[in-house]
Amino acid sequence: MKFDVLVDNILENTLPTTGGILPWKEVPQEEKNKAYELIKAHNDAVVNPKDGAENYYFIDVTGKHQVYYTFWRFRILPAAIRNWIKNPIYFGNLSTDIVTSVQKALSKNIVKNVRVELYGDETREHLIGRSKATPKFTFGKYRGQSFPDVYLNDPGYFAFLAKNADPKYASTDNAQAIQAFAQMYFDDVTKKNQETSTTQFVGKPGDRFEGELELYNFKEVPGDREKEGYNVYKLKDAQGNKYITYAFPTTEVGAKIKVRAKIQAHKEILGVKFNKIGYVKPAK
Repeated sequence: MKFDVLVDNILENTLPTTGGILPWKEVPQEEKNKAYELIKAHNDAVVNPKDGAENYYFIDVTGKHQVYYTFWRFRILPAAIRNWIKNPIYFGNLSTDIVTSVQKALSKNIVKNVRVELYGDETREHLIGRSKATPKFTFGKYRGQSFPDVYLNDPGYFAFLAKNADPKYASTDNAQAIQAFAQMYFDDVTKKNQETSTTQFVGKPGDRFEGELELYNFKEVPGDREKEGYNVYKLKDAQGNKYITYAFPTTEVGAKIKVRAKIQAHKEILGVKFNKIGYVKPAK
């Protein structure tokens, strides 16, 4: 007996005489309305006209008796891994209660940047039978966990792996899947930052700058045999505009110093606008 059928039979034989797990068609309309209200409030806050038609999460009612709610993500995937990771990507089970399922899905921080839809039996796209197979980590702190599970709880882990990947393994299915999830993270974070960041470009490249800047992040990047190490300083002014440079009078995070500099470029990093400055010197 298939596992899904076995679970269906167990549930069917253990339902209480009143209430209990209900198939979609029997869920009270007020519960459905509550679920749709939660999703509408979420989408009103995140919908971006630039989003493509295939870049969103959805909750689907599945199972033989249509009592399970599962989580999926539509995402255009690189051709090299489409036979391994199917679109939509299966992101796991939620609950047998519709409102709980929606609340659980929307509670994930990474989901807050992306549109979510709810498929009932009238609108669903018949995903029963679709492959739920997804890659699992065979190494590291998440060994044994699926990529989607890790993505929902620690999406930045994929960015870390992608950045530190060994080039000689770049063509493997596993490495390409990690890159695909890392790119999904970069896109989701960029979208969030574009919607919420208030930092602006200051002046134009070539202009002189003078003002007080606060160091809010300092990072030493070690060198190797091929290149020297360097420092990265991230700064902000009183208006919240952000700056980045590779030389600054102090490494003390929180220090505020009035400086003179030259605006070298305007850069957008993951949706946040940065003013790249150089020739930084303390102002008298």
